[in-house]
Amino acid sequence: MEPAARRVTQIAVLAICLAPFAPVAGAEEAVGPPPVREATEPEDADEARNGGGGDPTGAAPPPPEKEKRRRPREVLETSNLEDPAFPTPRIRDAFRLRLQSRFLPAGAFESFDADLIRPDVRLRITAPLSKRAVLQFTARWGISLYDFDEGGALLGTGVLDSRSEFQQASVGLQGGLRLNEGRSLFAEGEIWSLLLAGRAQSRWESGRFVDALTANGALALGYEIDDLIRIGVGVQLGSRIDRGGVRVTPVFNLKWEPTERLTVRNRGTGLQLEYRLNKRFELFATGFLDSDKFLLDSRRGQPDDITFRDRSILAGLGFEWKISKHFRVNVEGGAVAWREVRVRSQDRGTFFEEEADPGAYFDLRFEVRP
Repeated sequence: MEPAARRVTQIAVLAICLAPFAPVAGAEEAVGPPPVREATEPEDADEARNGGGGDPTGAAPPPPEKEKRRRPREVLETSNLEDPAFPTPRIRDAFRLRLQSRFLPAGAFESFDADLIRPDVRLRITAPLSKRAVLQFTARWGISLYDFDEGGALLGTGVLDSRSEFQQASVGLQGGLRLNEGRSLFAEGEIWSLLLAGRAQSRWESGRFVDALTANGALALGYEIDDLIRIGVGVQLGSRIDRGGVRVTPVFNLKWEPTERLTVRNRGTGLQLEYRLNKRFELFATGFLDSDKFLLDSRRGQPDDITFRDRSILAGLGFEWKISKHFRVNVEGGAVAWREVRVRSQDRGTFFEEEADPGAYFDLRFEVRP
C-alpha cells in the first residue's frame, strides 16, 4: 500500500471507530474527579452520626436518606478489551507471564497519610483453534497492602484497620473469529473480526471472596492491518460488588504503529506512547485511570456491603529493557495527578470520602515471553 493511502486509511478507520465515543467524552459520566458535594447532600451524614447539628433533645438522628443527586458514573475497574484475542496470533503472543509491583508512598490526604504496595501476577496463554479462530486464557492474582495513619479520620469510621490487606483474583476466556476472507472494505490485507470475552473476578478483604464474586463479558468488532493498526470497539456487560443488576459500558482497544519506531496504544482507560530506540531499549510516556474497589470484611454493628474504593489518575515516564529474547524489565515512575478514596455502603450511603494531594508512584515489571 502506498504511504499516502496508508495514512488516509488510518485516519478513516480511527474516525469511524472513535465516533461512537464522542458523546461520552463530554457527558456527565466522563471519568475524572467528581464534583464537590455540598454540605447539605444527604450522603454527608457524618455530622448527624456524630451528633453535630442534630436534634437538641438528644434523640437519635434518623437514618440518612438515599442519595438524590446523580453521581458521575464509574468506569468498571478493568476492561475485557485491554488485551483482546485477535484471530492473527503470533508466536510472541502465545505465552506471557508478568510480575508487577506498584508503590504509592506517603499519600497525603486531607486528614491522614497512607502507603500502598500492590504486587500482582498475570498470566496469558493464546492458542489458535483454526485458521480463522483463536482462544485466549487469562488469570490474575494481586494483593494491595495499605498502611494508614493511626488516629486518622478514615480509621475513625471503624470499618478499616491501620494495616489493611485486600486481594483480587480473576480468570477469563477470550476468543476471536475472523469475519472476512480476502475481501476488503478500506485497505488491502485488512482483517475484520468478532471479539468475545468473559471473566469472573473477586476483590475482597479477609473471608469475603465468595461474596465479592462478579462476572462480566464483552462483545466487540475488531479491525486489523498487520504491523499498522489494531482496533476493537464494543460493549461490556458487568455486575458490581456493591449493588445488583447489570451494567453496560462501551469498551475500546487501540494499537497503532504509524512508524517502525513509534507505537500508540490504550492502557486501560488511558493512552501510552512508545518509542523504540533500538532492539533492546524502548521509552514510553503514559497517562491512565487506576481504580480498585474491594468488599470489606463484616464487622459488628456495620452493614455487610461496605466497599473501599481507591481511584487515581496517573501520568508517568518509563523504559523497557529487553534483556534477552524471552525476558523483559520495565521501570516506570511519575505523578499521581489526582487521587480519592471512598468508603461506602449501598444502604447507608458514604461513610468517608477524601482526596489526596498530588504525589508520586513507581512501577516495576518483569515479563517472560516465548
